[in-house]
Amino acid sequence: MSIGALPPPFTTGGGAVQRRVAELAREQVRRGHEVIVIAPGEVGTEAEIDGVRVRYVRCRAPHPWAYIEFQARALAIATQRRYRPHVLHVHDEPEVGLAVRPTGIPTVLSYDNFYFRGGNGSRLAPVLRRPLRAYVRRSLRSFEWLLPPTRYCRDESVAYWGLPEDRVDVLENGVNLVQFSPQHEAAAREREGLDGPVVLYLGRICRQKGSDTLLTAAERLREQGVRATVLLAGPVGSFDGVARPAETAEWEQRIATAGAHWLGRVPDSRLAGLLTMADVFVMPTRELEMQGMAALEAQACGTPVVASDHGGLSETVPDDCGVRFPPGDAAALAGAVANLLADDQARAACSTAALEHAHSLSWERIVDRLMPLYERARE
Repeated sequence: MSIGALPPPFTTGGGAVQRRVAELAREQVRRGHEVIVIAPGEVGTEAEIDGVRVRYVRCRAPHPWAYIEFQARALAIATQRRYRPHVLHVHDEPEVGLAVRPTGIPTVLSYDNFYFRGGNGSRLAPVLRRPLRAYVRRSLRSFEWLLPPTRYCRDESVAYWGLPEDRVDVLENGVNLVQFSPQHEAAAREREGLDGPVVLYLGRICRQKGSDTLLTAAERLREQGVRATVLLAGPVGSFDGVARPAETAEWEQRIATAGAHWLGRVPDSRLAGLLTMADVFVMPTRELEMQGMAALEAQACGTPVVASDHGGLSETVPDDCGVRFPPGDAAALAGAVANLLADDQARAACSTAALEHAHSLSWERIVDRLMPLYERARE
C-alpha cells in the first residue's frame, strides 16, 4: 500500500512524487502484487487504474491542517482488515511513521526534500514549527527504511535530522523508458517552424529552479551571436493548477525580453517529442534539487544535459552525459551551452552515454532494488 500527496498520482498533474507513486505501483502490479494507493481527491471514492486500486480521500480542513486530516484518514483505511497491507510505503508524509507504529505494519518512507514540514523554509509559524520539528524527528526514526533518491539527499537528511544511517538507503526515482525514449517523428513535428539549434528547459518556472539564470544566459547567447532557440515549458510556480496571473505576467515579460519562448504547460504526450527535438536540455536549479527527474528523462531521449552542479544533479548528470556549471552563474551556463552546441562530436558522445545511464535507472531496476527492502522491513 502507498500513501501519496497532492495532486493525486495517475493524473497529468504533479512532479517527481506523483510519477514515483504511479510508476512503482504499475511495475509492482505487473509482477503480480496487489497494490492499493491512498491519495487525496475531490471525492472519497475508489477506482482501478492500470490494475492499481486507488482509494481517494476527501479532506475538508484548510491548509496546513489538511495534512493531518489526510494522514489520519489514510491510516484509518490502512488499518481496516480488508485493506491492511503487508508493507506500507509512504511518500513525503514523514509524520505517518510515529502514528502507524502502534499498528505493527512495516512502513517505509520515500522522500524528495529532507526539510519537510517544521524544517528550514517551512511557512508555518514558529509556535507550530518547533513542536512539529520535534515530532517529525521522532517519526522519521519510526520507519523501517528511509529512502531518499540520491546520496546527496541521504547525507543531508542524516545530518539534518540525526537519522540512523543503517536504516537510510538510496532509492532513485526512475524513468519510464516506454514514455521517454528517442522519438524522432514527434521531434520533427515539434521542430517545425524553428530555426537553428534548440535549447530546452522543462519544469516549473520559478527562481528556485533557476529560470532567471537561464533567461540571463539566453540574453548572453544572443549577445555572443549564438543562434539558438531557447524554449521553456512548464507551469509558473507550481504544478498545483492554481492560477497566478501577476506572477505569470512577470515571467512572460522576462521571457520575451530574453528572446526566449514559453510553451506553457504541455501535455505528457508531447514530452518525449520535445526532449528528443532539443539539441541541449538545461536544468539550472539554484537550490533544493534532490535528484532532477526531468534531466533523467531528457537523457532517456538521448539529449545531452547542461545542469547546475548542485544537490543531486551531480549524480543524475554524470560527467559523460553533459556539462555542469556553478548554480546561478549565467555566464558559465551560456558558455557551457555554446560549447556543446558548437561540438557535434561531444554532443553525440553525451547522447550515447545519456541513453546508457537512463537505462540503468528504469523503473524495473528500481523495483528490483525496492522489493528486498520491503522483505527486510517485514523481518
